[in-house]
Order: sequence, then structure tokens, then C-alpha cells
Amino acid sequence: MPFEPLSNLKSHDIYIEQGAARLFQAECFEQYCEPTIKQNKLSIIEQQIHKKTAAYIKTNLNQTFLIERLAEQHKINSNRLNWIYKQHTGNSVADFIRNERLIAAHKLLLETTQPIKHVALQVGYQHVGNFSRAYKKKFGEAPSRTQQ
Repeated sequence: MPFEPLSNLKSHDIYIEQGAARLFQAECFEQYCEPTIKQNKLSIIEQQIHKKTAAYIKTNLNQTFLIERLAEQHKINSNRLNWIYKQHTGNSVADFIRNERLIAAHKLLLETTQPIKHVALQVGYQHVGNFSRAYKKKFGEAPSRTQQ
């Protein structure tokens, strides 16, 4: 069916087209804004727990973390803390810790000439082999290559 000139369109036809456009717009909004909406499902207390735990982890990367102990600081269990992280970031607490350690290591490797073993220890890896494997998996190259 060929296009009709605008003069031939009735107000009813325009109303239907506007309705379809609004429906399309609403579907796009739901599809692309869903993660933001889910993120807001956390209570204020849960958001504060996430914020405080994340800050503690970031400032103590060289320590060994037990998720149970992190959760105990907020008087919740480890499953609840993991749920909060999943809701807020899409990742578990362990994934968050690993990611933060590797980002800090990447920065150190770019900015210093410290031996890789020292960098690994500074960000909480006790075994250089484990550090190198995790680093390569995240950044696609060995730590020694980044440092060059």
C-alpha cells in the first residue's frame, strides 16, 4: 500500500500512530533501563552496606578477605551480602574483590617498576602464578608485558 498524503490522514490514524510510537518508546525504556531500575530495589541500608563494604575492600586490598567476616561487620550473613552485591553490581563479592585487586595491580604495573611478585603481594595475591593467570584472563596479557 503506497503512502497516503498527510492531507488524507484522519485524526484517528494519527492517534493510532502516536500510540504505537509511545508503546515502542516504553518497550525501549524497559529493555535498556532495566538494570538501573533493578539497582534501585536495594533498601537504603543495603545500599549503605554495599558502599561501606566496597570502601573497606578498596582500602585493604592486600588483606585476605573472608566474605563471612565482611558480612558479620554488618550483622548479616554471607548469602545476604552476596545478594546485595549481585543486585548492585551483577557480580558476587568475590568477583568484586578480584576485579578491584586486578585493577589496582594494573595501575601499579603501569606506574612503577616494582617486581611483579611485589605488585601481587600489594594487591592481596600470595602466589604469583595465581596472580598472573587472573591478570592475563582479565587484561589479555601477562603482567610482565604490561610493565614493559
